[in-house]
Amino acid sequence: KDFGRIATQTAKQVILQKLHEAERDSTFSALSDKEGELMECTVRKLDDKNVYVELGDKKIEGVMLPQDQSPAERYTVGEKLKVFVKRVKNSGRNSQILVSRTSPGLVRKLFEEQVRLHPDKCAVASSKESFTYAQLNERANRIANSLIEKGVGREKIVGVVLERCCDFYAVRQGILKAGGAFAVAAPDYPDDRVQFIFEDAGAPFIITTREIQKERQELLSKLSGTVLLLEELLENPNAENPDTGIQEHDLCYCIYTSGSTGKPKGVMIEHINLANFVNPDPKNAETYGYVSRGSVSLSMAAMTFDVSILEEFVPLTNGLTAVIASEEEINNPIILGDLIIKNKVDIMTTTPTYLSNIIDLPQLKDAMSQIRVFDIGAEAFPPALYEKICSVNPDAYIMNGYGPTETTISCTMKVITDSQKITIGVPNGNVSVFIVDKENHILPDGETGELVIAGLGVGRGYVNLPEKTAAAFIELNGERAYKTGDLAKETGSKGSS
Repeated sequence: KDFGRIATQTAKQVILQKLHEAERDSTFSALSDKEGELMECTVRKLDDKNVYVELGDKKIEGVMLPQDQSPAERYTVGEKLKVFVKRVKNSGRNSQILVSRTSPGLVRKLFEEQVRLHPDKCAVASSKESFTYAQLNERANRIANSLIEKGVGREKIVGVVLERCCDFYAVRQGILKAGGAFAVAAPDYPDDRVQFIFEDAGAPFIITTREIQKERQELLSKLSGTVLLLEELLENPNAENPDTGIQEHDLCYCIYTSGSTGKPKGVMIEHINLANFVNPDPKNAETYGYVSRGSVSLSMAAMTFDVSILEEFVPLTNGLTAVIASEEEINNPIILGDLIIKNKVDIMTTTPTYLSNIIDLPQLKDAMSQIRVFDIGAEAFPPALYEKICSVNPDAYIMNGYGPTETTISCTMKVITDSQKITIGVPNGNVSVFIVDKENHILPDGETGELVIAGLGVGRGYVNLPEKTAAAFIELNGERAYKTGDLAKETGSKGSS
C-alpha cells in the first residue's frame, strides 16, 4: 500500500503495525512529511522476523522487533521504527541492521531473563565450585544491593581486584545491577599501575577479598577509594533484583589498555554497545556462531581484557554455561584438558598463538576433538592453524574475529573454511566498516586505506582524555565511528575486509 504523505509519527506507527499484520512476501511504502525523518521508504516482509528495506538507493535486510515484550521494557511503536530507520539511513555497504532484544541496551535484563528461564541450570563453574543461574543471580543481587546502599549508581566506576573464580562474574553482574560500571586490575599488577587505573577512573570503591587485602595491604592503603570486601558484600540479606534506572548510554565497563606507548588508556563502553554485541541474531554472526553450535564455553582470557567480557556475557545472556579456567590450568595444558573433558566444554575462545602451542599435544587430543566452536582473535590467523584444527576435529566451526577494545570486543568475523581465503570477514549487526583516506573520505572497494568502524559497537571514548577521544572517535556517514589505525581493503566478497 502507498500511505502517501502522512504525519511522520503516524507513518512510523502504521509501518510497524503493517509489518506485523502483513502476510509474508508483501510490500508497502510510505513518505514522510517534509519535516520528518522517514523519506520515501519501501518495506517488504520476508517472514515473521525479517524485513527488506529500500530507503533511497539503499537496500538493506533487517530484523523486526518482537511485540511480546513486557510494558516496562517496550519502546513505543514510533521509537522502534525511528531507531530502525535511522540505522538504515546511516548504514554502510553490506550492513546488517538489528534491534536489541531488550529495552534500551540493558544486559542485566538479558541475564535476569535467563535466570527466569533456567534457574537450576549451571551458569558458571570452575574446578573448585559452580553456581546455577539462580545462585549466581542471588549472589550478584546481594553485591548489588550492598553497593546501592553505599551510594553506587549510574556513571560510578567500581574497581575490582580478584583472583579468577566464579564470584568474579557475580561481582561484575552485581556492579551493573547496581547501575555502576566496572574496571578491573589484576592482583599481581604493580602498585603504580593499580593506583593509576583506579585514580584515573575515579573509582569510589574497590572490591577485593580478605586474602588479597592481606597480601596487598600497602597498596590498598594508598588508594583514595574505599576498599570493600567481597565476603562482607555477600552477607547482605537482600537477594532481590534491584530496580535501578539504567539507561542504554550509561557506562557499562572500562578497560585499561596495556599502555605500551605511555600510560594506560581507559576505554569506556556503554550498555548499548555490549547489549548489541551479545545479541544472538543470525546477522550478528560471531555471537550467533558462539551460541548456536555449543552449550559450554571455556573462559581463559585475563579478566583485565575485554575478551573476558565476551566469555562472561555471551553465555550468561544466552543461557549457556561458562567454565572458568584457573591460572594453573591455563599454564598447564594437561590439566586444562581435564577441565575441558570433565565439564563437556565445546566452545573455546583463544588466540592463534596459544591454540597453535597446545593443539598438537597428544595429551589434549580428546579435549580438542570435543571443541565444536573455536572463536579465534587478537592476532593474525595463520593459515597452518586451519589444517591443525581440522586434523583434531574436521567438523569444527572456526571463527576469525577482529576488533579493537574501542569497538566492543569484536566488530567483524569470518568463518574460516579453508586456509587460502583468510580475512577479517563482515561486520557484526548494527556495525559498519569503511575504508578511508587521510582526509577520512570513504574509498571504493579494492582500495587500501585506514579501517574505520561505525555503529553501535563504537564506545564512548577514553577516560579523561578528551583530545585523544576527539582524534580517534569521529562522525562518519552520519554515525559515530572509530579510527582503528589499521590498513585494510574491502575485497568485494560479501563485504569481507
